[in-house]
Amino acid sequence: MIYEYSFLEHNTAERLRYYKLIVDFYSSLIDDIKQKANTDFEGCEWISKNLYSGEKRPYDYLRDYVREPAIPSFYYRQRRLALHKLNELEDARADAQLEIERLKRSAQTAADYYNLGLSYLYIGEYQAAIDSFQQAIDRDNPGIPDDIADATDYFGQGLAYKELRSYAQAAQVLTRAIEIQSNADPIAASQYYNMLATVYRLWGIEAGDPTKIQSAVVADQMAIKLPTPNSAKASNWRGIGLSYLEWAKYDPRHYPDAIEACKKAIALDDLDNSENWLCLGKVFSGWGVASKDITKFQSAIDAYLQALKLSSPNSAAGVWFNMGIAYLEWSKLDSSRFPDAVDAYMKAIHLDNPEMTENNQDPRDIADWYMIAIIYWEWAKVDQSKHVLVLESLEKALAIPIDPNDGDYHWHEKAWKLRDELRGSK
Repeated sequence: MIYEYSFLEHNTAERLRYYKLIVDFYSSLIDDIKQKANTDFEGCEWISKNLYSGEKRPYDYLRDYVREPAIPSFYYRQRRLALHKLNELEDARADAQLEIERLKRSAQTAADYYNLGLSYLYIGEYQAAIDSFQQAIDRDNPGIPDDIADATDYFGQGLAYKELRSYAQAAQVLTRAIEIQSNADPIAASQYYNMLATVYRLWGIEAGDPTKIQSAVVADQMAIKLPTPNSAKASNWRGIGLSYLEWAKYDPRHYPDAIEACKKAIALDDLDNSENWLCLGKVFSGWGVASKDITKFQSAIDAYLQALKLSSPNSAAGVWFNMGIAYLEWSKLDSSRFPDAVDAYMKAIHLDNPEMTENNQDPRDIADWYMIAIIYWEWAKVDQSKHVLVLESLEKALAIPIDPNDGDYHWHEKAWKLRDELRGSK
């Protein structure tokens, strides 16, 4: 059975305290500015009412200024990032929305439009993000094409195009960002190469084109050649591992290459190895599916358990989700593993924003319930009593409200389609 781990291990607890301190620090700065502005606003109101008459009053201008205090975008962005790490996603999204409303009224500089683009990116309004980053590009040293400041804007556009699955456009702007940044900031260029590799990998998966996946490997290999710290190189090796995993679906000889790449990432990164162990687990799981070798699934589980030791609650749910996939595939060879597969997804459900889960409101739980339904569907092939649990799990998935624009909405569609198919087959 699955081992239990406490997520209050020293490193995780310290990390959570650190992010909570960041939230509290920037909240106090924001609140102080708002309080001072409110006091000034009340003073402007009194002066306008008691000392001036007529339509044109000079204090109207000051009143308008203090009504919307100049809170640095950096404050909101840092608080938003910390809230995200704490899994307080609704508060993080609210911060982004506040920043959007403010900047839509006041944005003038390239930095303003860059921050506006980041906020749009966070709430999933990708075309608006692309347009905002373009406004930033147009204002960064006009007349100087591909100024160094443009690199981050092109990178932001690349992220948005990736989410829109416009992979050709994403690759184009990311390549421009790399060309600008390679000599100026190797660490940033390494991150850009890593994202370019991700784009090529996704492009290759969706198009069924292994040459695109090969391009992903090349992009990360180019990044490794840059003078960057080990943590950056680890990220590139992890990307190579994931790309070889996809390439191996066309040529199984690349599974060992994927394993080697993940192990190099683990050896290089002593800061946050959870992602590298997760990558290794995915590779072993994929190899197990291809080879029908139970020992590969056990290796996958071992890697996932290592990832859990290093994960925060925010990322642990994703590890359990992937562990559930490994157990599901293992169960097709050994039916005694079906309970472990269900257990893994239940762990993910309880970790996905517990307060929202308790109220049956967390959209991320839809994917978990859908996968539980798939497990029971497979399990019912050897135990017909599990048939009823398939529909029960799908109903739980569909009972959770979700916005059609949410990134997890496709899980809702899958659950709806499977439920209708099962009902129609009766």
